[in-house]
Amino acid sequence: TEAGGAESWPAELPAPDRLKGFAFRGGGYRADAARIYSLDVAPGEGGRPLLLAAGHQGMVSIFGLTAQPAPEDGGAGVRPPLLSFQAHKKWIGNAFWVDGMRFLTSSVDGLIRVWDSAKTGAKGQPQRIAEQAGLNGGSPIFCSDLLRGGPGGDASLLATGARDGTLALSQVQATGLRRQELGDVHASQVKCVRFRADGRTLVSTGNDLSVRVTDARALAKGSVVQWEGAHAACINSVSFQEGGGHLLLSTGYDNVIKVWDLRAGSGSAPVHTLRGHAEGPDRGKGIYHPLFYGGGRYIL
Repeated sequence: TEAGGAESWPAELPAPDRLKGFAFRGGGYRADAARIYSLDVAPGEGGRPLLLAAGHQGMVSIFGLTAQPAPEDGGAGVRPPLLSFQAHKKWIGNAFWVDGMRFLTSSVDGLIRVWDSAKTGAKGQPQRIAEQAGLNGGSPIFCSDLLRGGPGGDASLLATGARDGTLALSQVQATGLRRQELGDVHASQVKCVRFRADGRTLVSTGNDLSVRVTDARALAKGSVVQWEGAHAACINSVSFQEGGGHLLLSTGYDNVIKVWDLRAGSGSAPVHTLRGHAEGPDRGKGIYHPLFYGGGRYIL
């Protein structure tokens, strides 16, 4: 669907009646977490992509991705992780590669940890090089987003959202994290926070049914643009259009995707409402992670 409203099919893709799905390449990868809540990919040593998977019970697994079939069962087998360990005692909401070796985990235990995958201990666990508690005043952290490099090539920036409705902005340094901003933005649990490409703007959402845009450099002032009652049920995900565009999307347990225009301001009507998942016999229980693609022109 085009983000502006009209439904169409990208010219670079085959006609819808010929698109049967996606082909699996190289078998599967089985993580040690019973449920996976976060995935991230980064180029590893020699350019081989590394997959970071994290989730239930604080488990983290790292895989080396390849397009070659797995040797087991003629290519139908699954590959074990290069390493797997328990990074937190409670579930991990997000995990990100900071660079090709270091990765970051954020957990509902309220802790942010930074690890070095190139340095392992006796049990095969990566070396923990930094830990930070209390970024959101001690409240459990439910979501986060990492902006690698930050504005102007500065240190990476981490945005965290917590159960008490706070947002925090922190700088990821070589020896740890340093909080720069903290603000009471939402009335209840924050379920998703995302950076805009400029690194100076955040959008967040959660159980208070609102979508809020904030200045990352002044979180204490609250949101600068907001939509109250944006959905009829809890909102799971929100994100900006690629390349720093003026559109953003939100979705949740009402099975509806809404597209909003920042230029229209607070309380404006959505420019488009996508109901494809809310109708028909295949109606699901909720939408979790839609995304813009094609330069922000389409939504998947």
